[in-house]
Amino acid sequence: MIASLRLAGVWFGVLGGLAAWSAHLVLGFVLISLGCSEGRDALGAEPTIGTAFVVLTVVLAAVAALATLVAFRVWREETGWQGFLGAFGALLDTLALGAIALGGMPLLFLHPCA
Repeated sequence: MIASLRLAGVWFGVLGGLAAWSAHLVLGFVLISLGCSEGRDALGAEPTIGTAFVVLTVVLAAVAALATLVAFRVWREETGWQGFLGAFGALLDTLALGAIALGGMPLLFLHPCA
């Protein structure tokens, strides 16, 4: 049981940030596409669309940050291929966290439907 949890932690550390980044791209696109449909002009979108996108960004950034911490812990505690995957996951998850942050940043300056 402990070994399977440890292995799950290794794979979450490697793939968690990338999965969060992918979900941010897809769900963000769907959210903005549905909220800014053809029937609405650029300034007539619901204000909740921007709020929902910010919440989505914060939640998925938290998942990527957790995956980064798990990967770093695996890197420090494990040896062999698991330690290598921990180091690799920490790097990938950090990049994914940055990509999520950059993907959510335009709403600080632009309207969601602009």
